[in-house]
Amino acid sequence: MSELIQRFKSEYLRTKKALGQHFLTNQHFIEEIACAADLSADSPAVEIGPGCGVLTAALAAYTQRLTAIELDDNAAAFLEANKAEFFPQLRLIHADVLTVDMATLYAEPAGLITDTDKVSIIGNLPYNLSVKIVEHCTASIGSIRKMVFMFQKEVAALIASAPCSKDYSSLSVFCSYHYEIKKIRDISGGNFWPNASVYSTVLEFIPKPPALTQDEEKDFFALVYKAFRQKRKTLRNNLKDYQALPAVLAKYGKSESVRAEELSLEDFIGIWRALS
Repeated sequence: MSELIQRFKSEYLRTKKALGQHFLTNQHFIEEIACAADLSADSPAVEIGPGCGVLTAALAAYTQRLTAIELDDNAAAFLEANKAEFFPQLRLIHADVLTVDMATLYAEPAGLITDTDKVSIIGNLPYNLSVKIVEHCTASIGSIRKMVFMFQKEVAALIASAPCSKDYSSLSVFCSYHYEIKKIRDISGGNFWPNASVYSTVLEFIPKPPALTQDEEKDFFALVYKAFRQKRKTLRNNLKDYQALPAVLAKYGKSESVRAEELSLEDFIGIWRALS
């Protein structure tokens, strides 16, 4: 167990279960996550939910431009108290990440961000908020170079699954539209303090060029969410409002009994374009 965790444990005795606090203790995995962020000394980086700072210290060894966003009062105070010794260049923001405009963290005074200032976002995300955090960060995708996040294994499966798999969902389509996604590793619950009761999975996200305009994306994802509304129903049943759907499905060689879980991102984009 790292010195930072030992200090935190001696000071606060326990983590806050309501915030989903589980601190990674395996130094090999901590370094692997830090390496996956692929940072240089000038790379702007943001860590979400640093807790007692074990990953923060590893990231600070790579970049001098590290910001940490921490909601918990105890963790924020602990990071501030240990900052000079472990991560002196750290900028700490004591706030809920869902209230932070990620696009402006490293923007120039004019509100612009250059390619060299695109940010890498890293974090062991609280399981109950992980999807909301991904969606929140994606709202600033033009400012993001990459993201490396740890999720509950089941949530990671929803994010990274392919068509025709049991975990394929509207979230899968949303994430595959915006990112190239790579699995880094699974991590068992015994590698955390306190021990977690589930497996975790680390995923890497690399932003993709948008296929649609922002206005088009809004309409496109509205269709995708409707398509998965009742997953076991056919696409035609879930999209009853689209009278042209049977003809469009025939155009793309799809049966009228096809379900949303059988369609790829490219299928969805093609069908949406034809219906629009």
